[in-house]
Amino acid sequence: DEETVNLSGAEFELKKGDQTIATGTSDSKGVVQWDGSPDLTSLDGDYQLVETKAPNGYVLHENGWTLSFENGLLK
Repeated sequence: DEETVNLSGAEFELKKGDQTIATGTSDSKGVVQWDGSPDLTSLDGDYQLVETKAPNGYVLHENGWTLSFENGLLK
């Protein structure tokens, strides 16, 4: 069994191609808090979630993740 660990302090960018849509940092529950309250409700298509800074003692996830949205909702 894998144990879930909530990591705070990881920094992320949400990107569409070369354009950065939003930046944020994970909180103590591991949830990304986006800077400046960007409006993400109209996202459509594929986006890349890129970790730009790992918390101390952890390795940066260099490949990122592809996220697909439809009308602002994660598919």
